[in-house]
Amino acid sequence: MAAGISIQKLLSDVDQGSNVATQIDDRLSQELIFALVGPVGSGVSTAAGMIRDLLSTEFHYAVEPVIKLSDIIKAEAHRVGGRSVERDHLDDYIETMQQIGNDLRKQYGPFYLTEKVVEKICKIRGEQGGYDSAGIQVPGRRAFVLDSLKNMEELTSLIREGALTGRVRLLAGI
Repeated sequence: MAAGISIQKLLSDVDQGSNVATQIDDRLSQELIFALVGPVGSGVSTAAGMIRDLLSTEFHYAVEPVIKLSDIIKAEAHRVGGRSVERDHLDDYIETMQQIGNDLRKQYGPFYLTEKVVEKICKIRGEQGGYDSAGIQVPGRRAFVLDSLKNMEELTSLIREGALTGRVRLLAGI
């Protein structure tokens, strides 16, 4: 079964001359996922907040708080013996966060952080009724903003894991 439509139904509809593509398009979600990339201090977090606000106020999307990979790194730091990370000394904070992120990728694989992002997105979708009883994603006007991917492997992982699906994917470098 693809997108909740059986093959027999599709073949029957084709035989009767109906527009199957329109029926499939009707199942596509208006969900958007923005993945932002940029070096430390480049304004990625500021841009993420602006995108979130614009989607919410101007385009009436249900937009979750920005998903920050740094928050995931902090939450997962205990898995690699990482210490509590404070922003008191920015240079130390940046170096420590990069090291913990690298340690997590080394120990759990290069896609570990983005797999955690996908888990978070799926959990939020579920809480918002974004899946039907069979676990198939249902259309919804939802948006997610990701701050900050660090490499192309992380983007590839989001696509592979199915978080970035549909006709439009946007990766923005700041």
